[in-house]
Amino acid sequence: MEKVLSLLLGDRSFHWSILNKDEFGLDKNILLFLKFESLKDIKWFLKTYDVEEKIIEDIEIKSNENLDEYSKEIEVETNNISQNLKAKLNIILSNSSNFEKVSSKSDVEDLDQVLKSYSNYKVDNADLVDVPNYMKDSIIKNIIKFRSKMLLIEKEKRRKEIEIERLKTKNKFKNLFEGIKETNDIQQPNIDVEKVKQSDRDEFEDMNDKEYAQFIKHKREIQDDMDYEQALNRMNRKETERSQLEDKLAYLEKYEPDLIEYKINYIDDMKNYETTDIYKMYINDHKQYQKIRSQKRLVEEMKDAEDAEEEEKQKPKEKEPEKEPEKEPEVKKQKVAKGAVVASSFSSDLKEKLQAKIIELVEEYLGVKDDFLIDVINENIIKNNLDKKQELITDLSEVLDEDAENLVNDLYEFIENLK
Repeated sequence: MEKVLSLLLGDRSFHWSILNKDEFGLDKNILLFLKFESLKDIKWFLKTYDVEEKIIEDIEIKSNENLDEYSKEIEVETNNISQNLKAKLNIILSNSSNFEKVSSKSDVEDLDQVLKSYSNYKVDNADLVDVPNYMKDSIIKNIIKFRSKMLLIEKEKRRKEIEIERLKTKNKFKNLFEGIKETNDIQQPNIDVEKVKQSDRDEFEDMNDKEYAQFIKHKREIQDDMDYEQALNRMNRKETERSQLEDKLAYLEKYEPDLIEYKINYIDDMKNYETTDIYKMYINDHKQYQKIRSQKRLVEEMKDAEDAEEEEKQKPKEKEPEKEPEKEPEVKKQKVAKGAVVASSFSSDLKEKLQAKIIELVEEYLGVKDDFLIDVINENIIKNNLDKKQELITDLSEVLDEDAENLVNDLYEFIENLK
């Protein structure tokens, strides 16, 4: 077609395109659109080739109905069609190699070829010089997988765009042909009833032609309203999608400032934490900090020991061997002496004095008031009175080291004076 038009039009500037015949249900006829740069060229073309004796058989030339009005003052010279031109034209039309075969490939065929080539795609190792060897295979697979995925997305997107454009073109020309048909109907008011399809007309045989035309018009208006509603719904969905994307964009734009603000607040919290007594003790007196941390472990161990002792008491006791007669009075005397102080039977005043003394001794030997250590001492005194002095020293030595014995001695001396 390009060769034929170039031969017919010579050096004149023009644009042309073939409308797909499958879109309009045409069989042998091809609809060719031809556009010139000037009215003078159009008028020359019509005077030269839109004549009775066609240079090519079965050719029908249609022009704009307003062309004569705009070009009536333009003068052009026409030449007779030479035999040489006809001969060249026949040679072109008779050569089958000049006819382009319609490709069955879609516009996404190039993407299919690229996708197939990814099976042999190789990543340059020079680009992975910073990647460890054991990770290279997985990195290469991920790269190929990612590129393939993006290609499939692009392919699907292009296919949808092509389908949308095809439907738009089809609807555009469908509306164009319906408009032409409606114009012809208006120009011919006396419609021949026999030309109407009998299958459609039988359903409304009680209507006359005017009523039937009004019915068809009303039906078309209803269809137009439905199309408008569908288009409006699509527009609303687009607006909703746009609003969601705008919200997401605003969130992403705000994300970095929020993250920076969060980090600044976190740093301020860390600075404030550095001013606490625990942190200062951790930095300045780590040994003391370790002692305080070990207190919880000490209580757990004490509870475990108490549980083990309780389980031992619940077991049936075996008969103990008789003790030597000369030692029995001495042991009884010692128990009576130590058991003379019963802390649980102290009055309220004595208990307050005892509690104040324990707090004073803990602050003196530990340096700080520690409720946990005070509870350990109270529990031992109330449960065992003055019978478990060495056990109390052992429990406190994990925190106070050699000061544990001095604290217990001072406490026992104070309790003895309370009697």
